[in-house]
Amino acid sequence: MFELRSGVTYLLLERDELERFNECSAGAVSFLDGKAWTVDLTTTCHEYVAKVVGFHSWFRRELETLHAPELSAMSGKRHELEQSMRDAGFEV
Repeated sequence: MFELRSGVTYLLLERDELERFNECSAGAVSFLDGKAWTVDLTTTCHEYVAKVVGFHSWFRRELETLHAPELSAMSGKRHELEQSMRDAGFEV
């Protein structure tokens, strides 16, 4: 169910609707136990997105650190290619 409050749309789930779904994992049941009768997924989604973005930022930094020599060599080759293209009269 969607609800509009103060110009903001919220995604809400009713617990009784969720409890009818009998294939909930133990983690899902534990999550629901701590929630009110209406679960605001907006907050949960924002928290999840923040964790995913944090993970991707960390993972990218790790890859850049691990592959720094290869990335540097590739960047140098790109600059050489761009210069060769400029020297040949191409706009880069």
